[in-house]
Amino acid sequence: MAGYQRLSAMDTALLMVERPPVNMNIGALLIFEHLDATPQEVVDHVASRMHRLPRFRRKLREVPFGLGRPVWVDDENFDINFHVRHIGLGGAGNEAALLDLFGRLQSIPLDRSRPLWEIWLVDLPDGRHAAIQKVHHAMVDGVSDVEILVALLDLSRDWRTEAAPEWKPAPPPSSATLLTESTTEAVRRPLAALRDGIASAARHPRQLADEAAKALRAATATVGAVAKPTPKTSLDGPIGSRRRFEILRLELDSVREAKSRHGTTVNDIAVAIVTCGLGALLDQRGELAKFPGGLRLEAVVPMSTRPEAAAGTMGNRFAPLRVELPVCETDPVAVLADIHAQTMAIKHSKALPGGDVLLEATEFLPTPLISLGARTVIDHQHLMSLMITNVPGPQFPLYFRGAELLEIFPYVSILQHTSIGVAVASYNGGLAFGIAGDWDSTPDLNLMTEGMAKAFAAL
Repeated sequence: MAGYQRLSAMDTALLMVERPPVNMNIGALLIFEHLDATPQEVVDHVASRMHRLPRFRRKLREVPFGLGRPVWVDDENFDINFHVRHIGLGGAGNEAALLDLFGRLQSIPLDRSRPLWEIWLVDLPDGRHAAIQKVHHAMVDGVSDVEILVALLDLSRDWRTEAAPEWKPAPPPSSATLLTESTTEAVRRPLAALRDGIASAARHPRQLADEAAKALRAATATVGAVAKPTPKTSLDGPIGSRRRFEILRLELDSVREAKSRHGTTVNDIAVAIVTCGLGALLDQRGELAKFPGGLRLEAVVPMSTRPEAAAGTMGNRFAPLRVELPVCETDPVAVLADIHAQTMAIKHSKALPGGDVLLEATEFLPTPLISLGARTVIDHQHLMSLMITNVPGPQFPLYFRGAELLEIFPYVSILQHTSIGVAVASYNGGLAFGIAGDWDSTPDLNLMTEGMAKAFAAL
């Protein structure tokens, strides 16, 4: 398999769900101190770090007739100037204009004929700089996206342009080679897994039984979720192709203080204030009154299953956990207690490892089935109201050409029937929320961030 790398089943699914009006960009808005560099010097600096991120010089290649998962191949025409660009900030030049620009750029799908990432450098009127990062979800998950930033940045103000090793793209495989090797792999992998499974069962019968039980619990939970679609609200329904973006800043020490006071976790705090923000938004829309018995919305909270040995690798390693959000509850303390009880129950049920086992099993599915499953999700996705992803970042400052990275606001894509998505990231003493919304159906998205801020103040 020299010269290319095959996508995992999960990465393939994230590629397959992308079609208008859904694009699967993730990324971040980065705020820096004043950057004393020309746009070309910025490009050259990023280029000097490309050897740390080999996938960033690779593009997609489909297997003929769709008879195998796509592969990453070296882009023989790689041009760093296409991927790192400079753009001016129009309008009033304030933060609102920056967020509007961010939403507009994230609305544009990445070019699949090139490596699936972009960085846009933005001059800010107060002398600082911003960077808008876009990367396809099929390339990375939230954890590996943070690792990308660390690879591109420095740990101190001292920097130098690295003498990057010479890069020569590997020649791409022929269509015949891809077809032959994909067909062979489709047969060989399940047989190898069966052989290894029989050998493992003979050596560790109890471990095999435990893994089977975990997979069964995960499958049962998935079937139960399908049988119980989320209640219909204005958060659901078809979306357009444009995105808007709102942010919220919190001090991590204050979050930890609230966490300790209430005996919960930082993640519980984040999910709870998102719940309160959604409740405030729906209340302003006059929808909560339609549910006199209370309303609980389903959220998917991806939990990383990336082992320590896989640190620094690209691709996706997470298990989707479902949490019910009591959006009708007006007391943030009660909301937090409800969320904490659910996450503790998930932890004690060991649902996370079971979900990972289930995801590993998808590696043996034929590519047409992966494609069918992914597109079924995008066309008939009424099983959740939003996604909330929380990624821990470094608790020390990072620098780009001597300019300190001040803030990171993460971005997660939204799906066909979810008009809002929330990403959370901690960095150097701060906890930042990036709230993505559909432009057409969430003109009042600011009401959600205002509700989140009030809820945290109450906690």
